[in-house]
Formats: sequence, C-alpha cells, structure tokens
Amino acid sequence: MTIPLGTASAIGVTTAAGIAAALGFARWHAARRRTPSLDTLATPLEDDDLQLGKALHRSNQAHLASRATRHHNPDTMTRRTAPADPEQPGTVTIAERAGQEVHIDALAVPGGVHLEGPGAEGAARHLLIAIAGAAQRLRPTPPRVQLLTDTATVRRLLPDIEASVPAWTLTEHSTEAVQLAEHALLEHARHQQRMDTEALEHDAPALHVLLLDGESPDTDAGRLQALAARADAGQLAVVALGGTLGMAQHQLSIAGDGTSTGAPAALDSATMFLLTPDTANELAQGLLAAHGHHTVPLGPTDASTPEPRPATAPHRPHDARSSLRPQPPDPAKDAEPPTRPVHLALLGGFKLLVHGKECTLADTRKEETREFIALLAAHASGLRGEEIAEKMQLADDPTEMKAELENLRRAARRVFRSATGKKEVAFITLSGPIHRLDPQYISTDVTAFTDALTQATRADSPYQRATALQQATALYTGQLCDGADYLWAQGLRTALHRRALDALMLLAEHTAQHSADPEPALDLLNQAADLDPENERVYRRIIQLQITLGRDDAAHRTLSLLTDRLAAIDEAPEPATLALLNQAPPTRKVPAGGSSTRR
Repeated sequence: MTIPLGTASAIGVTTAAGIAAALGFARWHAARRRTPSLDTLATPLEDDDLQLGKALHRSNQAHLASRATRHHNPDTMTRRTAPADPEQPGTVTIAERAGQEVHIDALAVPGGVHLEGPGAEGAARHLLIAIAGAAQRLRPTPPRVQLLTDTATVRRLLPDIEASVPAWTLTEHSTEAVQLAEHALLEHARHQQRMDTEALEHDAPALHVLLLDGESPDTDAGRLQALAARADAGQLAVVALGGTLGMAQHQLSIAGDGTSTGAPAALDSATMFLLTPDTANELAQGLLAAHGHHTVPLGPTDASTPEPRPATAPHRPHDARSSLRPQPPDPAKDAEPPTRPVHLALLGGFKLLVHGKECTLADTRKEETREFIALLAAHASGLRGEEIAEKMQLADDPTEMKAELENLRRAARRVFRSATGKKEVAFITLSGPIHRLDPQYISTDVTAFTDALTQATRADSPYQRATALQQATALYTGQLCDGADYLWAQGLRTALHRRALDALMLLAEHTAQHSADPEPALDLLNQAADLDPENERVYRRIIQLQITLGRDDAAHRTLSLLTDRLAAIDEAPEPATLALLNQAPPTRKVPAGGSSTRR
C-alpha cells in the first residue's frame, strides 16, 4: 500500500496512479513539440521511464505494477507482491491504516485539523501532490477535490515551484483563500437546496481543502475558526500547518516516519504519506509538465500512455475515399518473410509462427512462459538473469530466483521443441549470465522493425531510405504485446510507438517531395493520425498539405477534428496550428491525371 520514494518519502498507490496519468499528459505535450528525425530512429530501445527522475519513475512503476495482470500459479512460481489497485479516479488518499488507504474526508471534520510534529510539513506536501495527481485521472472533467491556499504556504512547502495546476487555487493572501472557502460552502448549500443553475460534472460541488500556514500574520483567526466549525465530509476540510493560531479543534501529531497520533479518530495510529522537499518538487514538476509547463526532462519524447487517452474510434482527418486510394501496407506482402524456422510476432499481440504458420501451442502454455519468451524476444541482445527477475517481478530470494529462471528456460524450450520437432536445439542460449533467444533459429518482428529503421538511417539514397521506412511501417502492426499488462513492456511499447510514428511522418515527407500525386502522402499522414489520434504535429502537416492543394474546406475540417480530440484530453490547438489557416500559400497546380481534384 505504501510506496517508498526515497528517504522520508512515501505515497499510496492512488497518488501513484495520478502521477502516472500526469506523465502520460506530459509526454503528449513533449511529443506535440517534437519534429521527427532520422537520428532518433536507430537509438537503442530503452525503458523511457528510466530517464525520468527517481521519484517519478518509482511512482509510475508502482501504479503499473498494480495494473499488471497476474495469470500465474502461486504454487509453481513466486512473484513479488504487487501494490493494491488504486482507488477510483478523482479520489485523494492521505494515509495508510490497517492495510487500507485513508481518504481525504478524514480531514473534513468540524473544527478543522491542526498538523504538528516533525512530519507535518511532509504530510502537507503530499496533500498538495495528491490533490493535483487525482485531478489528472479525471481530465478533462473538473477535479473532485480542490485545494485552496495562499502563495506563501506553497512557497514554504515547495520553494522551487512557481506555477500551479488547475486543482490548486492560489491566492496572494490567506484572507482571500478563506473567502473562497466560504463561497465553496455556499455552493454546497445551494446544491442541497436544489438551487443549482447548471448541471454539475460529479453530481455535487467539489470538496474544497483549505490549507494555510499557521504562522501567517494576515489570517483572521476568528473568521477561520468560524469557517472551520462548518467543515464537513465531502464539502470542506480546514487544515492548519504548524503555528499557534489555535483555530483547530483537532490536533494531529505526525512523527518523522509518518506515524500519527491524536484526532481526528480516523487518522489516529495511521501512517501519513510524506514527501521531502526534493521528492515533492520532482513530482510537482511532472504534474506541471502535464499542463504544458516545460519543467521536467522526460528524455526522448514519446506518445502519451493509454491512461489519459479517451477511447475514440479512428477517424480520417480529411475526406477519404478508400476505394480510390492506395491501401495501407500489407505486412504479409511488404515485410520480408522470416528466414528462421521460428518467428515471434510481438507487435499487435503475441504470435508464434513455425515456417510461416501460427502455432497454437503458444496459447496453451502458462502466462509466465509466454511473458519470458516475449521479454527475450523484445531484447535481441539478451538479458542478465537479475534483469529478467526484476522485469518479471520474480522472487527476491536469490535461490528461489535461480530456480524460477531455470524453470522458465525449460518451459520455453519445451514450447519451441514441441512446435518445431527439433528436440536437439536449445533455442535459448546462456552465455554466462546472459539469456538470449538463439538468432540462428528464431527471428522476431521487433528486431526486423528496428533493423529496418537502422537501414533507413544508413541508406545511401533517398529512395533506399524510403524503402527501409516502408518496410518498417509495414512491420509495425500494433503495440508491443498488445493486450498484456507486462510491467516491463510499458516503456518499450511507447518507444516503439514513437519510432513507428516518426517513420510514417518521414515517409510521408519523402512521398510528398518525390510524387506528383499528393494522395499517398496524405494517406500516410492519415495512418499516423490513426496511430496517434491527439498528435498535433501530424494534423498540422495534413493541414499544410491540404492548404497547398487548395482544399481549404478539408483543412478546416481537419482543424475541427483536431480541436475535438484535444478537447477530450483537456487541451486546445496551439497558435501555430491555428495560424496555418490564416497564412495559406498559393495553390499548388497538379499535373493532369493527378488525383488531387478530389475535395
């Protein structure tokens, strides 16, 4: 339940889920600003999360571990215990008690709560991050919990943060924050009396949390006490941090390790989630990056994770007449056939093919064996036993881990030998500590895809480069191990997705420059839009081509589609995209016989 993020820092899995959602939005913001480059196509595939800070990485991995599907038999294999599932989106948790996360309503008690002790500031920092993180899982709908505080309190807790996220309302003075809290109570009263003039997203106004520095000199103690007396679950929580205001009826003492004593009763003997300044600052930067603030280095940018993406059906940005246009590449025709007796296809799912025919044995084996095979197939150069154990969350005990690895090797070899009838072949080589699929007998689509990208970067001519890019785009038939919640696959999945998108964009540029017919380039861009429905740079290029061809109506429809899709993730087109429709260049003339006469 409690997830350590370093010395004196720990959060719950619900807060971790909010951070993971924020990272998805942050990656999307980074991707919308990135231009495809050949130089990045052949860079080694890595888990992109490893390029994040330690706190961001740990919180993200904890959430992913809670989502991972475990289809194994505990009698035959021991896995590390995954965190419990997070609470529902929008929920804010602040502590752990008796193995359960404690909701923020524990602070919403009449009379207010006064936090004191060595861990008080750490608990208040977590409160800031937890409220902001919970809002990420609800976007684009409003937060269920809203923070009210003044800038002085935030500077005390997060001195390096100069901006706020939508779940925070910051005021210059504490008296203004108190006034906003009073208005929040009025909203609840109007709702209870059915006097609302507009429909509410969550069937009730948000819970407002008023957090103030108890040492603030401009706080009206009497007014604050009167407000605190009206605090109630689901409506208002009033929290004072340190100081001697004496306004809070409930005194909660928090030790340096998070252990809390005192009132309210729901938090007595609980373990509060704590964050140190450095860890809280790192998480806050990730949350700000989710709203377009470029304050966190995310490494190579990539497409957003599935968490924040709405479930929308693919839709072509411009008027498509599929019967008249070239069809998308057929991997069976365009990709080179595997030359090894065994071929593993991981892109779009998991398939084991023997001499070109799918083998049903892969569907009847244990999930751990399939995951082990997929893990090695995704890492052509091999992995150390310790790396396999870490990625698959095997037992921590070295003796158990060694036995489990031996069992996995034997099980995988049985799959390959049964499928091929080659009883004398090992199929999995062991060079010292390195486990690897034998490349003499096994080929994979992941390796073929990355090899094609490498060929594109080393091509001697534009046409050789285009051929390699075409092969790569044909091979990418879907996400890595689609449908499987393998913890280790998350980073590789986004990295491969990003490379496939870049390959489509680069191939579209080549096609636009070397073909009199614009339709093939637009088709490639449409494939890119289907692959990444909220990627603004793809739509921007489509609009540019449409304007060049004099298809202003189609360009406006593309912009409208982009606007709708971005609204679904709480965003809007950038000014540079909007400006395209106000700066149309002269119409391009297409030779007779070209297909650009379609509108």
